[in-house]
Amino acid sequence: PVGHRIELAFSDKYSPKDGPSAAVVSALLTDSIITGEDIDPDFAATGDMTAAGEVRPVGGLSGKVSGAIKKDCKIIGIPAPNQNSIEDLYIIDGIRQIYEIQIFSLKTFDEAHDLAIAKRAKDLQTAIDEFANVQSALKRNPKYVHNSKVLAKLKAIVKLAPNHLSARILYLHGIKKGPKKLSLPGSLTAIDKASSRLRGLLSDGCFMDTGHDDVLRNFISEMKRLRSMVDQRTKAYADTYEELADFMRTIRGRKILSAQLRRELQGKVRRVDSERRKLLENKEIREELMIE
Repeated sequence: PVGHRIELAFSDKYSPKDGPSAAVVSALLTDSIITGEDIDPDFAATGDMTAAGEVRPVGGLSGKVSGAIKKDCKIIGIPAPNQNSIEDLYIIDGIRQIYEIQIFSLKTFDEAHDLAIAKRAKDLQTAIDEFANVQSALKRNPKYVHNSKVLAKLKAIVKLAPNHLSARILYLHGIKKGPKKLSLPGSLTAIDKASSRLRGLLSDGCFMDTGHDDVLRNFISEMKRLRSMVDQRTKAYADTYEELADFMRTIRGRKILSAQLRRELQGKVRRVDSERRKLLENKEIREELMIE
């Protein structure tokens, strides 16, 4: 538009940047400057965006949702293609973060705009206000999610705002039909996160100390739990970690490993790395991971 000079500055401009996650919010700021419409100060968003206004996926959703909660934001908009990331968050961590902030999916800039502005359409604002009442109840007692009145409110909210992810996931949880399977990216993240302590023990050799029995036992238990949730294509990868932990338990307490046992241990570590490499070299899997 003629007569406007718009400059967007970021206070940490000299720190490293990674990815276009601020595209949607930058567009919203620009639009607000031009139109004069106020943006709700309790609103947060993330997402890449095309020139045609299509909201595209970004990475690190769970961290961004957590960050918005820590900053006391009340609403966050995320790219619709990242919906699986929120379902993964629910599967791994339960419902707390799902009701601590109102999470909406966004397909277009127009949807982001309608959610971001302070003066929203009546149905959308009603959905937000009603969910705030649900939040108050769940913060008192999360078990209220199964209450018939709460379920009726959640169902009504989804009808008013079909892209209200928090309301939809909580409603499904309340009727015991919540998501149960992790996405492919979520499966890999969960396996790698669970195995980080195991790799730490392996790298410094302290797994041979019997004092770490609980770590190995808990890891094996966690991998068995995850196995029922992860994407089918990642089960072999998860199994190699469980086999490695089982073997580490059999050789704990030894002061010296024989050459044969060292070879066996190295072979199991190589198998873990081989299964991960096999996943990441698969063209179909690589394309799916790029969605995140």
